[in-house]
Amino acid sequence: MTLLAGFQAVLSRHSGQDDIVVGTPVAGRNHPDLEGLIGFFVNTVALRVSTAGSPSLRDLVDRVREVALAGLGNADLPFEKLVEELQPDRSLAHAPVFQAQLVLQNAPYDGFRLTGCTATTLEVDSGSAKFDLTLVGERTADGALRLAFEYDTALFDVATVDRLGRHLCTLLEAAVADPDRPLDRIPLLRGAELRQALVEWNATDRPLPEVSSVWELLPTGPAAPGSAPAVTGPDGQLDRTGLHRWAGRIAGRLLAAGVGPDTPVGICLDRGAGMVAAVLGVWRAGAGYLPLDPALPAERLRFMLADSGTRVVLTSRAVADRLAGVLDEVPSLLTLDADTEAAADTGAAAAGAGVAGADGSGPAVVPHPDALAYLLYTSGSTGRPKGVAVGHRAVLNLLTSFRDDLDLGPGDLFAAVTTLSFDISVVELLLPLMCDVPLLVVGADETGDGPALRRRLADSGATVLQATPATWRLLLAAGGVPPAVRLRVTGGEALPRDLADALLADGAALWNCYGPTETTVYSSGGPVPPAPAAVTIGGPIANTRLHLLDEAFQPVPVGVVGELYVGGAGVARGYHGRPGLTAERFVPDPFGDRPGARLYATGDLARRRPDGRVEYLGRADHQVKVRGFRIEPGEIETLLRARTEVVDAVVTAWAGGDGDTRLVAYAVPAAGTDPDTLWERVRPALARQLPEYMLPAALVPLAALPLNDNGKVDRKALPAPRWTDPSAARVAPRDAVEQLVAEVWQEVLRVDTIGVHDDFFRLGGHSLLGVRALGRIGAAVEMEVPIPLLFAAPTVAAMAAALRAAEPAPGHVDAVAAFRQEMAGLSDEELRALVEGPE
Repeated sequence: MTLLAGFQAVLSRHSGQDDIVVGTPVAGRNHPDLEGLIGFFVNTVALRVSTAGSPSLRDLVDRVREVALAGLGNADLPFEKLVEELQPDRSLAHAPVFQAQLVLQNAPYDGFRLTGCTATTLEVDSGSAKFDLTLVGERTADGALRLAFEYDTALFDVATVDRLGRHLCTLLEAAVADPDRPLDRIPLLRGAELRQALVEWNATDRPLPEVSSVWELLPTGPAAPGSAPAVTGPDGQLDRTGLHRWAGRIAGRLLAAGVGPDTPVGICLDRGAGMVAAVLGVWRAGAGYLPLDPALPAERLRFMLADSGTRVVLTSRAVADRLAGVLDEVPSLLTLDADTEAAADTGAAAAGAGVAGADGSGPAVVPHPDALAYLLYTSGSTGRPKGVAVGHRAVLNLLTSFRDDLDLGPGDLFAAVTTLSFDISVVELLLPLMCDVPLLVVGADETGDGPALRRRLADSGATVLQATPATWRLLLAAGGVPPAVRLRVTGGEALPRDLADALLADGAALWNCYGPTETTVYSSGGPVPPAPAAVTIGGPIANTRLHLLDEAFQPVPVGVVGELYVGGAGVARGYHGRPGLTAERFVPDPFGDRPGARLYATGDLARRRPDGRVEYLGRADHQVKVRGFRIEPGEIETLLRARTEVVDAVVTAWAGGDGDTRLVAYAVPAAGTDPDTLWERVRPALARQLPEYMLPAALVPLAALPLNDNGKVDRKALPAPRWTDPSAARVAPRDAVEQLVAEVWQEVLRVDTIGVHDDFFRLGGHSLLGVRALGRIGAAVEMEVPIPLLFAAPTVAAMAAALRAAEPAPGHVDAVAAFRQEMAGLSDEELRALVEGPE
């Protein structure tokens, strides 16, 4: 019973489960009359024991004793009869009821004698394991207990089983020495194994430059004659001198407006060179920036401004006009349009007020290394977005680590495609400047358009690109990544093996990186090897620690799943104005040697491979990643429950083919609310409060949410969504063009049938799927269909009408160019008239 308790305890620690069933064979000779008979009477008993509640060895043995006595009391019931009654799901991959077995050879054996002959025991290799894992115990002649494992080599290797045996001995030795100590508080690792997990695989210490902020490391002064511009964007180009002068003038204006250390300054600008200058200008003023993407809903922008206490915003006249109802409320609004013209003259010697040096390279304020560098808002599980405050030292550590590890140099061009509101933009905007590599800021109208983005990369000769897996798939669907992009960096969400293989196919280098916003963009990364090797998130970057811990905060062994905790220089300051939440997620580091060191609890599940690299496995909670963005479903659920039409709601993510993941809401309508119109009634309110990537693709009305035995929502029991547009009258395609569009949409959206009035976006589509759909339609009609047309013509009928109106000559390049030019030149009203007019 003690051996079984230890075996079940170590299985629990390795598997993360607290309901363990172990089988054990019994002799089946309970009656004296059977003892002398020759024959096979062995039966198997399944012993199910719970390890929940952090029991001690003494408590667990009591549980095992109760279960074992009850099980052995029913040992005459054939195991086959038990299986017949339980009717478990059967599989050729494993045995029913239990997959682990304990065999204890405790019957005395002094030989086998028959008159006139002798018998000798031989060990025979059966050639296969009967169960996934079997522990065999046998007393030796000197009274010791000899233990051996038999295991399925398709599931375990010898190193894994060897570790399992060591951990069993470690746990039993410690538990016997202190029988009342909770078993989950006993470390499984000791000696070299513990030192490897805590120290050797986290030996990342590197000296940081003796500066306070990244801008102090950026090259200044005139570039070499003939050098490419430092930054190129839709708003123009800036050489190195022009960039620093513009940043210096911005810093001067901010200082004059009363900005100082730890002051958040909003940046609400369209993508371009001016956005980069604004970031540097904020830092040179000693402040931190708050990214305000102009594409975000007005209510969300208002919340971020109010919650952060931001009183100064850098913007442009065009953006200020578009967001007049939001930005008018900001006490100090600084537009950069005048600076744009001045910065274009790189020979100008003017410098901003308070900025020393004609090139703007000598800022007036040198921030403390832990002062605010940026404040970035992420989704919050309570329905309230939370602002993550990141210090300058953390950003400096990130960028110097990547500068040392990535091979960037002369001849490279780094393309930036990520919104400033997504923290991976820190790498793509600042790393090339630090490495003196030209930076191309791609416009917002091209970053979501696969063919347009591919053309921009190809035409510019970009050699380095960082993007989420969703954007990489966008490029592949548009014809592939331009071969000149020699270094490809992916982050923001898990990298599937098939996508990694596609990105490696032409011989380019691929890096996969990982890190939550709370640990400053990336905490780990490394090159991705070709198949069949597993895709991992590599090892920790410089001055970073990765710990895989179980629920009792104990390090887990190699191959065992644990929650990923991140420590070191990249750990953020915490959540702005949320001390309780900060204390909950940023915990003291028990393994660190620095006073006040903290670990961030990521909520991500992972495991180490034998070489120390970390394999990401998913979330421990309900948080999801959609197109690279981290989303707390609780935020959307809170907004849904606030509607009078909704009684209760739950939001989850459904993964489809081609790496597509969509959010789906399930809601219980209030009394008197028509379930068929519920989504149409609540969707506009959600669209005003949530960014586009957080808007559910569909809403499924339910009479009640399914619950499990604990009274919690059983997410596994939620029905699969039906991608239909309830507001559309179903009319079948009426000609070949409508039939083509409908068939492509059915394939891309995974919908059984589509009518000509069905709306692409109401069927669960989004911009990335739209690029895929238009690419297939364009290939079929031998013309290029621009992505803006999908927003102007989102139904099958409207799209077909637009295609008919274009009438390009099949395969004729000039006709394709004319079609694109014609569509691009139309106003919204003209497009609407085109797609809604007579066929």
